[in-house]
Amino acid sequence: MYPIKTKKPYDSNNLSATANIYTTVYLGNYMNWDFREMVWSHPWVDMIPQTPNDSVVSCLWGSVVTAWTNASNWNYIVIKHSWVPDMTDPNIKTTLYSCYLHLSELSVKAWDNVSEWQIIWKTWNTGNSTWEHLHFQIDKESAPFHPYWPFTFKEAQDAWVGFFDAVNKWLNLDNWIKYTINPLHYLDAIKYRWIETSTTTVASVSTTTTVASVSDDPIVQPSYFLDVWIDDDAINYLAKAWITKWYPNGTFRWENNISRVELLAMTFTFAKTQVDSNSPSVFSDVLNTDWFCKYVMKAKKESIVSWYPDWTFKPNNPVTRIEALAIILNAVLWKANIPNVSWSLFADVENGSWYEKYVYHATSNWIFEVTWSKFSPNSPMKRKEVAEILYNLRDKV
Repeated sequence: MYPIKTKKPYDSNNLSATANIYTTVYLGNYMNWDFREMVWSHPWVDMIPQTPNDSVVSCLWGSVVTAWTNASNWNYIVIKHSWVPDMTDPNIKTTLYSCYLHLSELSVKAWDNVSEWQIIWKTWNTGNSTWEHLHFQIDKESAPFHPYWPFTFKEAQDAWVGFFDAVNKWLNLDNWIKYTINPLHYLDAIKYRWIETSTTTVASVSTTTTVASVSDDPIVQPSYFLDVWIDDDAINYLAKAWITKWYPNGTFRWENNISRVELLAMTFTFAKTQVDSNSPSVFSDVLNTDWFCKYVMKAKKESIVSWYPDWTFKPNNPVTRIEALAIILNAVLWKANIPNVSWSLFADVENGSWYEKYVYHATSNWIFEVTWSKFSPNSPMKRKEVAEILYNLRDKV
């Protein structure tokens, strides 16, 4: 996965459209609005965080070989990834080194083992940097050092150019090509394997079901569901964290509408909220013995969910997009931390409505991305959409 949240993937055919995300491209230069690749000697991708001081995560499983500070890189981390798929042939295994520069601080140390998605610290503007960004590169094992750099300051001076001009004049470009790879192309290209379904049973948030077993190989991260793309970071993240619900046939059913109790269970589990298993139900259609009773009663106690005038909860009813968004934000960020606004971004979100602030906060902070002019507040929320919202809030819990 990418080392920071990004609004759009790295697309070599459309880099000018993502200039506010990838400010300097792989083997590009420092010239304004020049997004050509493979012709200059800038071996990494500069990535702009969604929010200041945003979380940086390990892109793959591996072992930290460097967690250090120097004048150019400032706080930086290098992670060794052994036995990972080769860029040219995924059936061949190789060793690569991912490098993360200009961090605010370090939350790992040398020789730590890290997992994919593990936060290793946050973005900042440190060292030889002119704005807050993440310098991200992947070196081949054959590189003489990591993070690899193909020329010294003396070599730049000998060529009668400064540091930045040396990049723009493709100094030692051949070494970049020899010792590095396009880091985001590589992460997009990796195909993880699906391990056949076993009879192992685990308790999900709603029932005991059969799930797909996964490899115990610490390097290869499998897809968790038969109906989910192997690179769906949001759904696989929730599965790995034991938050999501499985179905007996190993599917996630991402296109299904999420029910009221499914949403509460996933949200409270994600937020690590303490719930009381002995709290008695006050609703006629929620029994004390129901698996979801504790979540319903916690939501009622915290006043983050409504019920019906006849004191029923209707646990299996679908949740609208705005109901789901409000419940999630109130449970994870809490009500007082959602600022009131009087500006609607969508034609069907009425100014002054009770839910306007939730829509504004989620969409303006990239918690929930909507690519059309209408929000459709009363349409059902899909299970995949809930996964994406929780995934984008993962640094808040």
